[in-house]
Amino acid sequence: MEKSDILREIQLEELIGTTIEDGMTIKKYKKGDVVFYDFDKDIPCEYIVEGQLQYTIYSPEGGEFYAELFPGNLGGIIGNISNNKKIKFKRVFEAEKVAVKDTIMAEIPLHWVFDMTFEGKERVLEKIIMLTVEESMKRSKYFLYKTVCSDEEFFLKCLEIGKVKDLTTKEVSRILNINLRTMQRIIKVLTDKGVIAKEGKGFVVADEEKLDDYKVKFEK
Repeated sequence: MEKSDILREIQLEELIGTTIEDGMTIKKYKKGDVVFYDFDKDIPCEYIVEGQLQYTIYSPEGGEFYAELFPGNLGGIIGNISNNKKIKFKRVFEAEKVAVKDTIMAEIPLHWVFDMTFEGKERVLEKIIMLTVEESMKRSKYFLYKTVCSDEEFFLKCLEIGKVKDLTTKEVSRILNINLRTMQRIIKVLTDKGVIAKEGKGFVVADEEKLDDYKVKFEK
């Protein structure tokens, strides 16, 4: 995939032929490659062309949070925009990324846009704002569900929307930040009750009626 194709994919075709396209970097990672982020330096905006990346984010208190990016995902927009000298802020988290599969990723210096002059800049800024809002909403929705739902209910919500489709128990545990033993117990209970069933290496809803009946317990 060419750089121009990537910009079209994220609906920022106005940036084709600009310094943004010139400044894009295509990186390839082999399965198992690890990259540690230095948050004192610029954070890239990343588009996954092929493969899968797992991010581990470390809080100052020693906590860990996991996130995944898959083909077509655009991540790091908020962090990248904060690279702009006018809005730069101190980052207190550390992070590393691991290639779960052989991966091709594009780094896009979107924060350059603020200091550029070109026709259609206003429209591009509007699009970047919308991309930023989308990323923020996804994070907020995730943390909201993670906070207010039990692990069991959170898993079922993610299963229904296809977030954990075709993933093993171990992969689901990592992506949803649920302890592996807890995840194994949840899957066994739901499987024994006929709510979910194994399909391939992952799981699917086996019976919609049983699922609806089971979810009643979460409404109490």
